[in-house]
Amino acid sequence: MNVDVTAGYRMMWPNKNPPDILFMDKNTESARPPDIFACWEHMPFRDDVFETVFFDPPHKIGRTTGKGFWATPSHKNYYGIDISHTKFRTGVYKGTREFLRVAKRLCFKWNDIELTPFRVMSLFPKEWKQINHHVINKGLKTKTLTHWITFVRCLG
Repeated sequence: MNVDVTAGYRMMWPNKNPPDILFMDKNTESARPPDIFACWEHMPFRDDVFETVFFDPPHKIGRTTGKGFWATPSHKNYYGIDISHTKFRTGVYKGTREFLRVAKRLCFKWNDIELTPFRVMSLFPKEWKQINHHVINKGLKTKTLTHWITFVRCLG
């Protein structure tokens, strides 16, 4: 069994209801409700219950204005949720630590809208070892790159 912890609108899934994916999200107003309403920072599952965690967090974090990494104090992401940069950084770190507890593998999807995936990955615990990185050119109009990065858990 696998879990998509940011199910949202299930945009990354061609088949919106794959049989081996449990959909989790904290957003209660999605067009496609998740199987479980929960936050990725505190997952309601026992240890080692999933093979893979799919993580596709909001990509519009704020403008990098030259005043430093995540300089803008808050933003409106594409889900329409207000979140501070501190909460985003803390949430990514806590979530990826929680993923270590529940799964052996992490599949991370990131769009190069404002930040490179490497900036976000700097928040990941060192126990996640990167094994694959695939980049797709999203489109000619936006020139946005989509990164699919796979990690395996390396403990001890």
